[in-house]
Amino acid sequence: MKPFYRSTLATLLWGTSAFFAPLLMATTLASAQSDPPVCPPPGDQEYLLLVRGEDEAERSDIASILPVESSVIICRYLDEVLVRAGGFTQLETVNAWASYMSSEADYESFVIRPGDQINDQTVASGSTSPETVPETTTAPVIETEPETEPETESETAPEATAPIETEPETAPEATVSPEATETQSAAAPITPTFEPTRLETGYAVLVDYSSNPEIAETLSQLVSSVGLAVYQQRPYLLASYSESEDTAATTLQELSNAQLAAVVVDAQEVVQISKSVVISNN
Repeated sequence: MKPFYRSTLATLLWGTSAFFAPLLMATTLASAQSDPPVCPPPGDQEYLLLVRGEDEAERSDIASILPVESSVIICRYLDEVLVRAGGFTQLETVNAWASYMSSEADYESFVIRPGDQINDQTVASGSTSPETVPETTTAPVIETEPETEPETESETAPEATAPIETEPETAPEATVSPEATETQSAAAPITPTFEPTRLETGYAVLVDYSSNPEIAETLSQLVSSVGLAVYQQRPYLLASYSESEDTAATTLQELSNAQLAAVVVDAQEVVQISKSVVISNN
């Protein structure tokens, strides 16, 4: 099924990238396969995607799948040669690619957050197996642990002051509980559920957001639910999924009127990563 609409500029950019991608990948891989360097750490506000390939053929295949706009190199991490893709600024985007590479392409993937160190010192003093990478890079699991520490401290403080007076007991309750609820409510939206699922027969309306959160905010005002999906190896916002061609066409027209880069595609070619994404209204 051909898309109903796609901007001419987007089509030209995608065609140009597809043409030059093999040339760029071939040059990068040729120099990296023989003596790969140590994987550089992520920059400020940058997320990395590390993908494991067993041999040169698999690593070349991985590099051809990853987005052209990300800086893809072959490098060493923990005495293992991996494919490194950088330049991701949104956690949801890099998680979507990690889920896609694991579930659809069948390559084991790891996400490295900003601030994580990837160098020889980490290899020497850190874990001895790459299997521990997801534990150190899975943001939702680790970010919830510091929230429980103030609770244990607040519980021990009233016990020490309880024999003196009853006032210190009420004071910590008044100051600690609002902070705990605020941190819990603030942390809750950071843990979206990623369940890669290939859509069935129907029509999917996708929006190219180019890692711009403002586009997701605009889209959330036009549709009831904004999801995250992968189509033709690229992440998109999922505006709607319906079996009705007329419904999809109507939604497409509304999004086009709002100056959004929307497209209707065959739903069976779309992998839904998340049913809903967290939209920050700062």
